[in-house]
Amino acid sequence: MIIVHVSLNSPYNDYWGYQENLLPKYQSRLGNTVHIITTTLIHYNGKIKSVLPQTYTLQEGVTVHRIQKKSFCSKKLTEILNYYDIYDLLCKLKPDYIFFHGCMNWSIYDVVKYKNKYKCFIAQDNHLDNNIGYSSITFKDKIRKLYYILLNMHSKFKINVFYGVTPCRIQYLSEYFHIRSNNIKLLIMGADDEAMHIEDRSIIRYRTRKELNVSDKEFVLVSGGKFDLKKGIGDLMDAVNSIQSDSVRLVLFGSPQPEFMNDFSLKLSNKIIYIGWIKASDVYKYFYAADLIVFPGQHSVLWEQAAASKTPCVFKKWDGMNHINNGGNSMLIDCTNCNYLTKVIESLLFTDKYYKLLEKARSSITDIYLYSNIAAETFIDYKNYH
Repeated sequence: MIIVHVSLNSPYNDYWGYQENLLPKYQSRLGNTVHIITTTLIHYNGKIKSVLPQTYTLQEGVTVHRIQKKSFCSKKLTEILNYYDIYDLLCKLKPDYIFFHGCMNWSIYDVVKYKNKYKCFIAQDNHLDNNIGYSSITFKDKIRKLYYILLNMHSKFKINVFYGVTPCRIQYLSEYFHIRSNNIKLLIMGADDEAMHIEDRSIIRYRTRKELNVSDKEFVLVSGGKFDLKKGIGDLMDAVNSIQSDSVRLVLFGSPQPEFMNDFSLKLSNKIIYIGWIKASDVYKYFYAADLIVFPGQHSVLWEQAAASKTPCVFKKWDGMNHINNGGNSMLIDCTNCNYLTKVIESLLFTDKYYKLLEKARSSITDIYLYSNIAAETFIDYKNYH
């Protein structure tokens, strides 16, 4: 089968760990011919830069087609429309399955135009929700919504399945974009099986804890990412500092944002090990070193990766984010202030409650967060269509 991923809403970097990298990789591993049509934009040294239009093949056999945005009469109009002419390329590649990433791009017209000429299956996913999407309150948001309605007036009935990557993003598709609920399904994000080296987790755990200078008798918490005021890291640091036991340590990786920098520095102590920004490939070594992974704030892609690492987790409870607990591998908590977090951590210090979490986390129920399984999931609806 020939599969084409269309990813035109953001910069694309080869071999990164995002959905647009990992779905094609594991779909290719399942014996399919996979292409990615994307922009000429990449992330480079913390900035966005442009590279030349080009076509090349990645190590896993996925072919990348980098194309330029179509220019219109003004730069502003070009940016607003954000249109890439992909119709001729689609006709050349002749995909059986098109996976269109995102819900806000005019190039969906070319996909529907291709489907009208050649029979194919179209999936479109959504990464927006009420926290990072549009509310329709402001005039600008209302214009965005009108843009989407016009964009999809004739195309949404041609799309076979819409995927929300979390339950709340399914709800957003239904309530904000008015997509029929029976046409929406959950396709969670997850972790790259190969990057995890899960078969070596015991060795990796031992080496990493040795690097951190912590013993097996110490209870190690880990959290990471971009630390802003919404991530709750300050409360977590306060909670760890307030625990009387000297055997509790908190390892933090990532970077505090400017508005949190001063408070972050003041909260550092001998109980907290801050290792700074790390490579994406090193995330799992710290997850394996942890006894408990804690994310007390807003969702990030690290949540699903944490669950995939088969380490017990604590997450802040959000409406529409219940997929992160698949039968007891993690704890979802309503309150994340210092006092409550302290009680939660103390209740899990090598207690029966903790070992029940550990048993579930280490079991097969967390295999749903592996991209090899997520990629296989994308073919279920395709098979039903045929």
